[in-house]
Amino acid sequence: MKIQLAVLGSNDFLVLLKTILGTLSHGLPTDEFILHEYKYDRLEDIANVVCETRERIDAWIFSDQLAHDVATMQAVFQKSRVVSRDALALIRAIAPFEQESDGLADHFSIDNMSEEEVQDAIVALRFVKNVYRYQGRLEIASNAFEDLLSFHKVHYQEGRVKLCVTGNHLVFESLQRQKIPTLLLPYRETATSRMMISVVSEIKSEQFKHSQIAIQIVQVSNFNTLMDQDHVFYDIYRTYLKTQGLLLDYTEQVLGTFVSIGNGRFMIFSTRGIVEKQIDRAIHLLHQITGLTKLAANIGMGYGTTALEAEKNARLALNHAEKIAHDIGIYLVDEMGVIHGPLRESSGRKMKFRTDDKELSDKLHHAKINIVTYDRMLSTQEASAQKYITASSVSEILGMSERNARKILSSLHHSELAEVIGQETPTAKGRPRKIYRIKHGWV
Repeated sequence: MKIQLAVLGSNDFLVLLKTILGTLSHGLPTDEFILHEYKYDRLEDIANVVCETRERIDAWIFSDQLAHDVATMQAVFQKSRVVSRDALALIRAIAPFEQESDGLADHFSIDNMSEEEVQDAIVALRFVKNVYRYQGRLEIASNAFEDLLSFHKVHYQEGRVKLCVTGNHLVFESLQRQKIPTLLLPYRETATSRMMISVVSEIKSEQFKHSQIAIQIVQVSNFNTLMDQDHVFYDIYRTYLKTQGLLLDYTEQVLGTFVSIGNGRFMIFSTRGIVEKQIDRAIHLLHQITGLTKLAANIGMGYGTTALEAEKNARLALNHAEKIAHDIGIYLVDEMGVIHGPLRESSGRKMKFRTDDKELSDKLHHAKINIVTYDRMLSTQEASAQKYITASSVSEILGMSERNARKILSSLHHSELAEVIGQETPTAKGRPRKIYRIKHGWV
């Protein structure tokens, strides 16, 4: 599948781009991408282009920082680059001007160039005495142009500079209309083509990674111990089927397939690109399984270019998870054999797998609830706008019936780990259902 590459910039930049694409010596893999060119003469053009095309573009290249910053106010880009202006571009622009202007270039303001490149240029431009560089990212799209224009105008009007050097064609045109000495930073063919090659190579690498095989091994520890406990056979089998149901729901989310290996171990096949987007869902799956079975559960993830390699890495990850996490955890071994983990929810909240608080531990033991289930419920309560929890929400996060969820909440209440703060208005016949608030002080 070819890469969809969008370029948004000034007319001068698009002309340069056509020259680069027509020169085979630059080594651009033109057969690997489809180029979409967009010219902007007004800031409004940028917003319109981005809103109309962002869904079908893999990467964006912007001719200047202003265009990039205005565009990012409209959308979040998976990959974007701004064409850099290097020290050689500044030298080529300012050295001839200095010879013709008789000293106007010894004090100047500049934008669209890094501090390092400016300093490298000054080493070669020995006549330069003071340079004022525009710093910081443009934050507000509606004022971006005015802010950049004002930067140059103020320095010139207050006598700090004799020349303004800009990388944006709109700023350049505006300053010239106001009779302010201004230079437009040129683009260099080699730097531009090198950046395009880099972008295409990065996307190809990411596409290759996303297509890698991903295998997840889910291990419910000591699943066979359910047989040794005082359970009716049908209850055990029902728990097994519910566990498989949770796994099937998750497998559907990652567009994969799963098989039961036996003894509480399941293997799920998918691709890396999909699995990486569903890490939160995998963590949620583990909490559902532990809530349902009251047993420890871990996931080992493995990536690889072959199923054999991915499975080998998944087994390594699972062994690490069982050794380190014990109760619950997800570890990953990538295609290079590097171990990552434990993987966390994107919110960054670290779930508790055990507690050193003896009083809390005793109360949980009395309620017959483990710390993982308790903390999962507390996390759900904190994430809610009302800061309370109900049997319905507990049944959803723990993958159980509302009847069992009510038993858990009742146990927490009797163990002084939760309080009843109200009742739900029933939507049908039946008794009003209690609303609980889990106490925070214990965690």
